[in-house]
Amino acid sequence: MMAASLIPEDAQPVPTWTRTLNEEDAAVLLDLAQPGMSVDAWHEQGHAILPQPSLPRRREQLRIVREELLDHDGQQILDSRFLRLFHGSSPHRRRTLFLGRLLRNRPIVSLALDHLVHPALIRAETPLAVEDADLISSADWDALLYQHLPSGTGEPAFLKTRSTLQRALGDAGVLDIAGNTTRTTRVCRGRPEPLAYAWLIAHELRCTSRTEAPEVWALHHAFPARLFAPSAEYAAVCVDAGVGEGILRRGYLAGEPRLHPGEDV
Repeated sequence: MMAASLIPEDAQPVPTWTRTLNEEDAAVLLDLAQPGMSVDAWHEQGHAILPQPSLPRRREQLRIVREELLDHDGQQILDSRFLRLFHGSSPHRRRTLFLGRLLRNRPIVSLALDHLVHPALIRAETPLAVEDADLISSADWDALLYQHLPSGTGEPAFLKTRSTLQRALGDAGVLDIAGNTTRTTRVCRGRPEPLAYAWLIAHELRCTSRTEAPEVWALHHAFPARLFAPSAEYAAVCVDAGVGEGILRRGYLAGEPRLHPGEDV
């Protein structure tokens, strides 16, 4: 078993991350989904096309996609902007959509972004930054997990959570991982696909029941901005692309630019 948890008394532990969704399998299941198709038919066909021989594993993959990535009303798959953006798109757009939508539901990701990734980016981009300012040490990763995972988390779950978390942030483009047995992790800024980034901003507005937000929020504080950590200039390009496609709408209040989700999000 791992060492005792360092969680403060008033903090709630976050779940371990041992149940994973393979990106390639998620893409197969989302490509299978068509507007108007029954969820039951999608589920049945999904079992037939997934490559895993294990029935429980296929069920798990289908469950995660159904609950976290698929737009449906419980009976039928909906005609959503997410599916239209995903189908037939570039790998870059598909990965941005997949990661941005899925990782928003993983509390340990937000903790790592807030306490490890973004502080390291600030250190690394400070003038006259010290050597290795962009490095997140293995001790830092372990300290974060010891503090926030449930007390008594076993070593296999601890190690799987750490590996899964680092790999996900690497896929998002904010972590450069070198080595295997002994990993070196350095922070960097990602470059999400613009229309996918814009959709994720609109999706967050919808999910939080917000009709508008300051544009600066979309550039710096929204989950996609934190996950992919693009430069403000690059994030602005993404927002402009989304406005051009109707994914976002731009308005002004007292001269301040504000963003609204598009009608078809």
